[in-house]
Amino acid sequence: MGWMKHTGMSLSAAAVMAGGFLAGPAVRADAVITKTAFVQMLLTSASVNPDPSGKSPYVDVSTKSVAWGYVHRALELGVVSPDAPKRFGANDPVSPAMAAQMAAKLYHMDLGGQSPWVWAEQQGLLRFGNSLSQIEARAFVTGLKRLAGSLADIPGSWTLPADKRAEFIQAFTNSDMAPYEQLNEEYLGSIKYELTPAVQQNAKLKAAIQQVLSETSSAVYAAGELMRVRGRVYDVVTERVSGHIFQIVDDNGAVYLQKDSGGWSNVTAQVSSILQSTGKMDVPGMFIDVRWEGQSSGLDVFQAKVNPAALSQVDGESARPSSGSASAEVQDTATIEIELTSGKPRIAKVQIQVRQLFSQQALAQVFGGSFAKWFKQFEEMGSLTRSFQYQPIVPSLPQGLHVSDWPSAATPGGNSTGNSTGNSTGNSTGNSTSNSTGNSTGNSTGNSTGNSTGNSTGNSTSNSTSNSTSNSTSNSTSNSTSNSTSNSTSNSTSNSTSNSTSNSTSNSV
Repeated sequence: MGWMKHTGMSLSAAAVMAGGFLAGPAVRADAVITKTAFVQMLLTSASVNPDPSGKSPYVDVSTKSVAWGYVHRALELGVVSPDAPKRFGANDPVSPAMAAQMAAKLYHMDLGGQSPWVWAEQQGLLRFGNSLSQIEARAFVTGLKRLAGSLADIPGSWTLPADKRAEFIQAFTNSDMAPYEQLNEEYLGSIKYELTPAVQQNAKLKAAIQQVLSETSSAVYAAGELMRVRGRVYDVVTERVSGHIFQIVDDNGAVYLQKDSGGWSNVTAQVSSILQSTGKMDVPGMFIDVRWEGQSSGLDVFQAKVNPAALSQVDGESARPSSGSASAEVQDTATIEIELTSGKPRIAKVQIQVRQLFSQQALAQVFGGSFAKWFKQFEEMGSLTRSFQYQPIVPSLPQGLHVSDWPSAATPGGNSTGNSTGNSTGNSTGNSTSNSTGNSTGNSTGNSTGNSTGNSTGNSTSNSTSNSTSNSTSNSTSNSTSNSTSNSTSNSTSNSTSNSTSNSTSNSV
């Protein structure tokens, strides 16, 4: 997703503009660019429309000139300043420092105290000199536009080196495409407040408020396993919230919920619009002002802020509503740790700290006017930590849920044969050759995990006890070899005579 639509103008057009109103022969590309020409070039590149309204107060910029619209708009945006009340400085040469300063103001760059000129030089956008030529100015705005486009998913991350910028974005992409993913999550929410003197003197009201607010502190703990195979997603999450245990299963879009072992319900219709895949935190633009902080314990560490539009993902972990109002001051920090041991960057940990300071207006908006009058100060704090691993673990389907296509194993290529937790009956009949005296035919009936059907050819070993006919019950594990590998565990009852090892070919359910 790009920030800006490419427009721009040719070098010759920029040169002809000179002061925005000069006419005459084309100016050479290596000629010094003037203040008005650069203002127009910069705003045009950023798709900022001119504002030709009003009357120019400057003797060197005519109201009727094309330059006035761009000069007027740049002044409104605080991008540029005039030399004097009645003189803009239309024909002033533009130094690299001046160009960088204008760009920083136009794009609202937070450079962490670094001067725009030093930043632009480090980015390779400008070089040292007294003034910019036409061609240098064009190269600067073009490079600036390209850089802004590369920051579309992490807005404001101007100080992030190019290699770290690519690593940061790729880490989320790789994590979102990983065939296996395990999540551990912790959300802790609390409230800090100060009551008004009137409430402090009312012991009954004070006690009631303290009781209510003590119950609003929240904690959410979650663990999840996810598997992606052939375009399908299988996800199991267990959450502990307020003394309750919730189990959530996502069978490629079909969602099942169980609370406190109370039985499973299909809740696909209720949650389909809001359910996120396990640990999904890679919404484009969610993190802004990303900075690389170096390495710690072999991990690359990045600091960032959370885009206000995405804070609902954090607020959603809490039982309390978010203010959703500009009158609540929000302070937040995010730490993202990226692991590189797999040969490609992936997210190892995301930690977000959010603090909301509520004004009286925000309190009234969220909790009501009477509630707001009780507090001199009210702030809400939340901490969300998500840790990720990528071990080849197939999510375990919880007991009691019957799903027909749940995977039981996967090959290195990602193909799987499925098995679900349910009671199904599979009958397999095959011709077996025994290494003992006699031919034996075995019929087995088992409770297996799943209603999936696979054709398999393999070697199976069956051990039964007795030299005579006996009924034995045992746990058997069969490994079958085909385009995928299935590991199933079932309880089987077999009627057999002798200890035999057999090679069989059959279709199994």
